Amino acid sequence: MAGVGHRPRPKIPVWEWAAKNVRLNAQASARPGFYDPALVPFTKLLQDEFILSRHWRECIVEKSSQTGFTEAALNIVRWMPEHWPGPVLYAIDREQEAINISKFRLAETIRKRGGAAASDKIGQLRIELDNMYILLTGAASVSPFRNKYLKLGVLDEVESHKLNMNIGEEGSTIDLMRSRFTTSSEGKMIAMSKTGLRGGIINRECESGSLHKCYVPCPKCGTFQVLESQEGDEPGRLFPEQLRFAHLKGTHGWELTRFEREVFWECISCNAQLFWHEHQKEMVANHEWRLTNEDHVPGRMSMRISDLYSPFPNVCWGALARQFVQASKDAASLEYLFTNHLSIAWEPTTARIKDSELLALRSGVDGDDGPVYFLNDGVCPVEPVYSGGHPLISVAVDRQDDRDKWSVVMWSIDAEPWLLAFGESMGDEQILDLFYREFVFAGKEDSFAPTAGLIDSGYRTSETYSLCLNARAEGYPINPSKGMGSNQVAGVIATRSVTLGDRQVVQRLDYNDHQLKRRWMSYLRPDSLRRLRLPMDIGEHPRFLAELTAEKLVTTLDKKGFTKEEFQKKPKQPNDWGDTMKMHLAMWIQAGGDSYNP
Repeated sequence: MAGVGHRPRPKIPVWEWAAKNVRLNAQASARPGFYDPALVPFTKLLQDEFILSRHWRECIVEKSSQTGFTEAALNIVRWMPEHWPGPVLYAIDREQEAINISKFRLAETIRKRGGAAASDKIGQLRIELDNMYILLTGAASVSPFRNKYLKLGVLDEVESHKLNMNIGEEGSTIDLMRSRFTTSSEGKMIAMSKTGLRGGIINRECESGSLHKCYVPCPKCGTFQVLESQEGDEPGRLFPEQLRFAHLKGTHGWELTRFEREVFWECISCNAQLFWHEHQKEMVANHEWRLTNEDHVPGRMSMRISDLYSPFPNVCWGALARQFVQASKDAASLEYLFTNHLSIAWEPTTARIKDSELLALRSGVDGDDGPVYFLNDGVCPVEPVYSGGHPLISVAVDRQDDRDKWSVVMWSIDAEPWLLAFGESMGDEQILDLFYREFVFAGKEDSFAPTAGLIDSGYRTSETYSLCLNARAEGYPINPSKGMGSNQVAGVIATRSVTLGDRQVVQRLDYNDHQLKRRWMSYLRPDSLRRLRLPMDIGEHPRFLAELTAEKLVTTLDKKGFTKEEFQKKPKQPNDWGDTMKMHLAMWIQAGGDSYNP
């Protein structure tokens, strides 16, 4: 580590050095070749003013999905051995992603760069050079944050770090990383992520910083403006109103095929119509970052950037407007658009589904021209979606102390769940009998039995594993499942092998209980793009309806003062049938439902 801290910082910015020294391969980039700073010029602020300045110690970036900041941060790591050597910690949400970054995006470019040669000690999660080392981690443990000295700490996808799912006494990974610089006068930290909740970790950290915003000029009149909502400093849930597309709604609905070319940004000054394919590149090339928060924490630079600035056609202005139109009636899709692409923090609201809203989900009422059907009559009134050559009919069972509650759902070609039957049973044989029930589809002569099943293994675990093991051996399509905390399942679902004695159960489907509930709640509103379909006689079963509406989603503050969401249940009100319904959604996701686009 000789020479650390003794080399003068170069006058050449990182991005200019990277353009001459960083060659990206096809595994690392969709645009292989030498790094092109002109592609995402707004990242130069990170690679220039921040890293070369002694004034800024931290950079918080609240970004969208395709803005090039991860590559910009990696450029700084690549630049360091020759110009500013010292230990680096790079933490991202998943360990496998950390391995991929090390293998395909760092190790290769460091080997091929000019200057000091890398040693042979290039591993999956630790890269040792002649004068420094780079440690990568999946941010699932506090251990990597407890070493003494760092020159640079990079936190990528902060909102998805497992350690941040349930913030403990040690705080967020940003807090943990800050602790690594208490004895260093020159260390720097970069924390970046797609945004989440308003008041969440990255959103709150960003707003406490300088809150640099990217201003771009109108090619017609030269007026600088931010590509976001003009309604106040914080856009909230407002889609940027200067993005105009109302003219593309005809007498028969939205003309979506015209969006890419004909959606335009209207200049706030001269009202010129500015089109992505004609003007956006020129506007972004002439951008200016402007500090908007004079009362920021000293030394803390922060930036907010969205895909409205991105150079990639798949997120052009028309594509984003089309997504907004298609997501306008689906809360989950709208939240994804705002947080993943528009860098607008989501504002959660206290929500409880009312029984009256569930009754509006009955097929054939409230202006819905769909087919009428009834519980337990054995007829699926619409065409099903097929999985593995069979209609996707699923059975979900929630285990209790003395009995089991179950439900049967069919997924339609419109990607909607249709409740076919529900009930209570005692004993394993009654559960297995559910897979002999036959259902007939409208217009089909054949009848079909359920093809997928999950049973909760939180109660009577060994007994449930034995049931699944024996049932699978006899051809019953049923597996155990278990709801887990957000720090145990990073995504929505995960499969893992479990054992009972010396015998192995095929698999257990674990699901992120909070995330799955949030997604399922979107199916329970009559105005959702895709909704739960209920039979006409569901009103005769108030116990079932009460269990579907037993929980509400509320916004609270954790011990550190960060915003978080949690579900609260009505006192003494069971929600067992509600739990079976979210298991149906888990099976839908496992069957590839997320990629199914009718």
